[in-house]
Amino acid sequence: MPFIQHFSNEGLGHASFLLGDVERGVAAVVDPARDVDQYLRAARDAGVRITLVLDTHAHSDYLSGVGALVEAGAEAVAPIGATVEYPAIPGRHGRRLEVGSLVLELLHTPGHTPEHTAVLVHGLGGAGPVLLSGGSLLVGDVGRPDLLGDDAERAAAAEAMVRTMLDTVLALPDTVEVLPTHVGGSLCAGSIGAERSTTVAEQRADNPTLVAMLEDPAAVDRWLRPELLPPVPPFWARARALNLRGVPRPQRDHDAAPDQLAARDVAAVRAGVTMLDVRDAEAWSRSHVAGSINIPLHGSFSVWAASTVPELGPVWVVADDAASALEAHRELLAVRVEGVGHWFPAGQLGELAPALLDAGGVVGPEELAELLAAGEVTLVDVRDPGEVLARPLVGAVAVPATVLLRDPLAAPDGRLAVACASGYRAGIAASVLRRAGRADVVAVDGSPFDVAAAAGAVGAGRASGLAVW
Repeated sequence: MPFIQHFSNEGLGHASFLLGDVERGVAAVVDPARDVDQYLRAARDAGVRITLVLDTHAHSDYLSGVGALVEAGAEAVAPIGATVEYPAIPGRHGRRLEVGSLVLELLHTPGHTPEHTAVLVHGLGGAGPVLLSGGSLLVGDVGRPDLLGDDAERAAAAEAMVRTMLDTVLALPDTVEVLPTHVGGSLCAGSIGAERSTTVAEQRADNPTLVAMLEDPAAVDRWLRPELLPPVPPFWARARALNLRGVPRPQRDHDAAPDQLAARDVAAVRAGVTMLDVRDAEAWSRSHVAGSINIPLHGSFSVWAASTVPELGPVWVVADDAASALEAHRELLAVRVEGVGHWFPAGQLGELAPALLDAGGVVGPEELAELLAAGEVTLVDVRDPGEVLARPLVGAVAVPATVLLRDPLAAPDGRLAVACASGYRAGIAASVLRRAGRADVVAVDGSPFDVAAAAGAVGAGRASGLAVW
């Protein structure tokens, strides 16, 4: 009996698929995450063995599990035209691979990346074949073509995406079910919908990017909408290169909790250790290890950790409990070769020497209103350009969080209040700026748009952001 099983990482906006034939006892994995134990367990439960694995493209947004599944005995297929360093069958357009009674047909679908390969799966039953579209056709959008190279290469990739959509994807029957790898929460497009699956017919009718592309394929900036795309995180180029080489299985298991540190050990933070505090911003503000980076353990933790934590060197975590430290370890391994080495209980921060501790760095909307009214801070908006365009924060200096993480010197001079839509990215950016020596930076915990309500209680203030936005 054929089957397909869906796996997801909500924080990364990533989906992957195990598909196989129970009667023949074989299975394949498409676009695996690095935590391959989840697929191996599911395969054992289904009574199949993973014999084939492939990525639709060399991913930039997470570390792939292809290399780890090759280590576990699977045979890999390279995306069409890609040069990979792990042993792999070369992909080619139209190639058909048998997995028991299933047939996986490779379709070259460049645009998001040059080697992009969608997989048309025959034999699952139902209304017909299923398209594992990777980062080509998405729910409500298409994969962004601006990940690699300069403007000329972006233009060539956009032209390739038009050909992919019009000549290959939309040439499929309208009834074909589409299962993308990039789903809501991914930064690989500007307007991905929340649904995990769709059909060719639904996207032909309701996908704004496709509609614009069909009306005028040459008007790239009309359907690409570059002003709405989030900035490319700094770790993406590194992740793509690692995935082309083949990422090995971690030396520490995903389920192996980091060792707990004693207070005397934390003094080693002075010696090249990155201290990552995964509590919420308010708890971090009350007391934290001086120089620690605050990334709360929810939302897009792994994306921001990869963009913030150095590529090399040990990472220690401050967490409320061992379960949180283990979760941080797992999430970090999705985007970084090494995970968390050790963790320190937040409840024992009081045992540290005062010189190792700090406090502050976070304000609420009401306190922000007072600071702005007194003209004491410059408001810095770290939302993405598309968010700023849709709803400007009057009086603020706009610098995307990804830019500040890459270059803290991009922040304005003087005392700063850093804000975003909810406070999550603001807290991360503020902690990085403080770690870089900017003790005069605070994060707004919450929405700065709430200041409009607080403004009446503190007076009109200067033209510094207290306008009703």
